[in-house]
Amino acid sequence: MKSFEYPLEEFFNHVRAMPVVGKYEEAFINYDHPPVPVGESTAWEAQMFRIMDYLSQIIEDRQERTYKAVRLQQSLSYVSEHKDLFSREGLMTLSESPDEPASVEASLFQAVHAVFCQPDPPLDVDPAEIVAAAKKIEAEYEDDE
Repeated sequence: MKSFEYPLEEFFNHVRAMPVVGKYEEAFINYDHPPVPVGESTAWEAQMFRIMDYLSQIIEDRQERTYKAVRLQQSLSYVSEHKDLFSREGLMTLSESPDEPASVEASLFQAVHAVFCQPDPPLDVDPAEIVAAAKKIEAEYEDDE
């Protein structure tokens, strides 16, 4: 697959849209065809359909849209998969309600972006490395203040 630049600011914009995108009950994959019903499913495939629909509204090039959708979904899945560790490390606050998203520190998303949004992201990433990178980013923010 051809690679595309995926700047951090663009990634953050897409992440910020996810609470709304996650509520899509139908996803248009191709506007020449009827929408795909995804309902309230939280399955990986349903989420990917939602992300592809959202990105199709803002990214015209199909290859670029697919490239960024895959990286965004990998990033979000990774954070979700390791949420308990990230929460214990103070990098996210889990929501008590399934209707509300977790609160995730920008440094965590920045660390995840640095790994998963490169042209050839690794297949296996130690979450301890992500924690260390996020804490380093936080320390740099504090030094700048």
